[in-house]
Amino acid sequence: PADTVSATYDLRVRVYSERDAANIETVLDEQTAEEAIVVANPDVSVVNVTTTPPDGEVESFETTAVATAVLENTGAEQTDIIIDHRILDPDGSLVVSDTAEIEVRSGAQRRASLRWEPSRDQDLVQGGYDYKVTLRSAAEEELHTRTIEDAFSVTIAAVGRIDYTVDLREATGGAVEQA
Repeated sequence: PADTVSATYDLRVRVYSERDAANIETVLDEQTAEEAIVVANPDVSVVNVTTTPPDGEVESFETTAVATAVLENTGAEQTDIIIDHRILDPDGSLVVSDTAEIEVRSGAQRRASLRWEPSRDQDLVQGGYDYKVTLRSAAEEELHTRTIEDAFSVTIAAVGRIDYTVDLREATGGAVEQA
């Protein structure tokens, strides 16, 4: 498991007679293997998050929002990481997500991004949108989670009713129709 300390462990196996199950002092055989189990948990974390636009303002449907997580592997070995990106609306509901597997070398940093192109189909509400990134090991164990509250701010312009009159005129200047 991810919470097991990274180290090398010895393994000892003892065999008991089933008839003697109550007496654990009667050992039929015992084998010990030194350094038989190596636990090397990935030590990868999110060290920085940036957003585009830089202020996080999403004011139109032409804006492409990007959240970029910078991962750093401070462990001794290269590792494969599953990164799960999510953007959540002000109520905590999922708006967009993406999952990818990336390889991070020991002592290295990698960037992983989520692009979000807001659309009218998403039924967006005005307010702050959180960005959540979760890192998992190849065995699907959660290693690290970071949430940036209000990473994006969505502003929806209100469109009200507009009353107007249009006069259509012929080239001679006389009124043709009024709507």
